[in-house]
Amino acid sequence: MAEQDKRSVAELFAAATNWICEECGPDCEEECGENCEHGCRDSTAVSALQRLGSREVLDEALKLTTSDDPRVRARAVDILGQLGVPERTFPEECLRATIDLLSNDTDPRVLECAAIALGHLPKEPRGTSALVKLVAHHHSDVRFGVAFALGGRADHEAIAALIQLTSDDDDEVRDWATFGLGRSGECDTPEIRDAFRQRLDDIDEDTRIEAICGLARCGDLSVIQFLIKSMRAMPENLWLREAAENLLKVDDSSEQVTSQALITALEELNTSD
Repeated sequence: MAEQDKRSVAELFAAATNWICEECGPDCEEECGENCEHGCRDSTAVSALQRLGSREVLDEALKLTTSDDPRVRARAVDILGQLGVPERTFPEECLRATIDLLSNDTDPRVLECAAIALGHLPKEPRGTSALVKLVAHHHSDVRFGVAFALGGRADHEAIAALIQLTSDDDDEVRDWATFGLGRSGECDTPEIRDAFRQRLDDIDEDTRIEAICGLARCGDLSVIQFLIKSMRAMPENLWLREAAENLLKVDDSSEQVTSQALITALEELNTSD
């Protein structure tokens, strides 16, 4: 168990929103990111505030969502997205504030953080409607946040947006959108399968693997040759092994089989089909 942070709520918020580093100078934020060794932009303070999850933390974070500084608004919604972890507190208040930022803010940093926060909060239609409006945002970080948040949602709007994002120009966005439809999702439609097939020759390896896993989850035997080829190149890849087991309907309670045995079984299945 992590040691409890002894700082007060006021001290934690001060540390979490301290953007000025006297040691590193004006370039600290850009060069150090969240990892400045001198303690500014203290991510441990964010985690401590999330774990506290108190009304005091909620009220202060809500107040900061109206700050003139977009960095502060982004930090506030970071806190709201996982307030009370592991047992969430004030989910409705956090959800309303996050959707409000997602719907009305214009800064890409805030929109990205709000989308990711929404991905950590309870999934419901209000959130989907706000997310899909940003599916074509000019900033790839925002589109990544949307792909992250939409993953695993089953409503029509979410599925359509994820399918669109599987063809995004950004590798990471395509990867997360394909994951959101595949390993993270439960829906199976011709449109979803077609989106997976479009990514089987993707230049990004992670996206290709997610497409293979998605088709395997759907029980689509057309993916066998792609799966065999990938498993030969990466025999210890756990996601590919899981995809093979899905296609072969390997019993979860059975003893673990080798990658070569899975490949051989896939070849036999392909021949018999």
